[in-house]
Amino acid sequence: DKAVTIFVSPGSAKTLHSRLMQRKGYRGEDLEGRLAVANKEMLEADSFDHILTNEDDLDATAAKLERIMGL
Repeated sequence: DKAVTIFVSPGSAKTLHSRLMQRKGYRGEDLEGRLAVANKEMLEADSFDHILTNEDDLDATAAKLERIMGL
């Protein structure tokens, strides 16, 4: 069996920034650091077998994941 890799993307850096701000856990340097890491990770997305965009609709995102997994 071969592993299937899935990159879960926020869709854009702007979307990630908005989500992190809503969580109230990230501010200042923590927020900047998290965004910098995420930007580097997003550059590697094409090396995965699938890119799954994490929509605001959790059920829709879960359904896409199930299709990828063949469930």
